[in-house]
Amino acid sequence: MNLPDSEKQKSPEQQEAVAFDAANPEQGTAEQPPALVTARPTDAAPNLDSLFQQALSQVEKNPETALQNISLVLDQQPGDLDALKLKQRIAQELSVRSIIATAERQLQELKLLQPSGDNAYESYLALADRLSADDERVRRGFTRIAAACHSQAESFFEQRHLEKAQEYVDLGLSVRNDYPPLLNLRIRIKEQKDALQRKNKLARLEQQRREQQRRMEKKGQQEAQKHQLEQRTDASEQQQQAQAQAQNNAESMPAQQQTEQSKREKIEVLLASAKGYLDSDELSLTNVFSAHQDDEQLRTLDLNDPEVRKLQKELIDAYITLAARENGDDLFESALSSLEQGVQLSPRDRKKLQIRSRLSRY
Repeated sequence: MNLPDSEKQKSPEQQEAVAFDAANPEQGTAEQPPALVTARPTDAAPNLDSLFQQALSQVEKNPETALQNISLVLDQQPGDLDALKLKQRIAQELSVRSIIATAERQLQELKLLQPSGDNAYESYLALADRLSADDERVRRGFTRIAAACHSQAESFFEQRHLEKAQEYVDLGLSVRNDYPPLLNLRIRIKEQKDALQRKNKLARLEQQRREQQRRMEKKGQQEAQKHQLEQRTDASEQQQQAQAQAQNNAESMPAQQQTEQSKREKIEVLLASAKGYLDSDELSLTNVFSAHQDDEQLRTLDLNDPEVRKLQKELIDAYITLAARENGDDLFESALSSLEQGVQLSPRDRKKLQIRSRLSRY
């Protein structure tokens, strides 16, 4: 916002003062006000002297009435220099009050430094031209403008509109650069801006960290899925190769040897399949169920085979591990459900007692 330049362009109030001075050359100018009239010559007529004294006493309290009384004196004695000086003094007081009233209205309407030609700052500049920059009423006016700017700035600061608050602080300090509330608020705004910048920087860093973490997690999931797929593919290929080899061997053996060899090869295939399910990266009820189906077939082929017995123990341990994990996650009902589903696949009492006995330790 640009401040008015009183040296380059005069406000309407200043122009009014110049016009008044030009129309009353015998009464002095705004820069050189008339001498203060404090007494009346003794040769004046008694009634006119009384009107003069009344006008003199009413200049500060009631300048309108004072102007009426002094005008009556001048009607009778137009050339009375004391009356002319007093009239000029009264006119200046009325002009000062008019400027102050205009400035008060502009303050109420928050026309502090804008618009040009209708703002409180220009009005008090005009008042300073009529009086002086050190006059109490002029200084009080500039202070009120600074206070109004501070009030607006404080309101915007509370609403976290820091840029708008800074704008009003700068405006107020351009009128009174030593106004303490504005100086204090300028410091608070800077502190708030610095804190906001730090907060935004931390938020950006945190967002970058989370995005990087999500990318790493996604990459890890993709690699895990790829690894599982490769394992399944390898297991399937191995099973197919074993079956093909078993078929080739069966075709080249006598009937009895072929039967025994086929049985052995089938046991090995089923053992490899069951161990593949139990050794997978993620133990689940589905994997244990599949391994249990292979175990059921193995026990129909050779129950006394050491590898088959070892598989049975591993299968029981897998059920217990799965149930214990669900129980450890406070999912005891789910743990029992997993156990019962496994037991239903093999309803033999001995195995059921073994599983439940080991599970009870958890």
